[in-house]
Amino acid sequence: MPDVFLSYAEQDSDTARRVASLLQAQGWSVRWEHATADDAEARCMVVLWSRHSVNSDQVAAQAEQGRARHALVPVLLEQVTPPPGLRSIQAADLSGWDGAADAPGARQLVADLAGLLGQPLPSGRVILPPVKVAPRLHPAWLILVALGLLLAAGLGAITLWRNAPPARPAAAAAPLLYAASSAASGAVQPTMPPWARIMASVAS
Repeated sequence: MPDVFLSYAEQDSDTARRVASLLQAQGWSVRWEHATADDAEARCMVVLWSRHSVNSDQVAAQAEQGRARHALVPVLLEQVTPPPGLRSIQAADLSGWDGAADAPGARQLVADLAGLLGQPLPSGRVILPPVKVAPRLHPAWLILVALGLLLAAGLGAITLWRNAPPARPAAAAAPLLYAASSAASGAVQPTMPPWARIMASVAS
């Protein structure tokens, strides 16, 4: 589907060629040669009004199709009055136009089309979806994160220390008490009795 369908009378084919070149230079695709009423499926209908086209039933029918689709952009090649029902839309004035792209009427036509179709893309340009980049952390944030990890580790160590089971001094001191009592009584015990070994193993 072309961007622009150009409707005109056969007598205005030279001007139609210049208009098509103007629009194609902007980046829009234009259908204008051998145009028929069945070709009015373009995104926009540009009608060139002249003393010849205002009396053309085919041009009037194509303009009506564009108006019904809210896609009509009229252009005056001469100071003429379009057919009834097609006069309410302001037309760009190309009367006496020599084909210059910077002429006021040419700039108005381009602006009208841009408002309807949007700006055309330059040739070869491709729109890519935006790439999401993960935000980079500032060095200050890295320092804060490190301090937070150290603090959490310290609190965890303190919690484990507080919740550790208390040592059993009685079991751990059993061998010492036995040795002390033996020394006090003057007895020589070459080996530790079984109960002392059991208490020592439990303490360890």
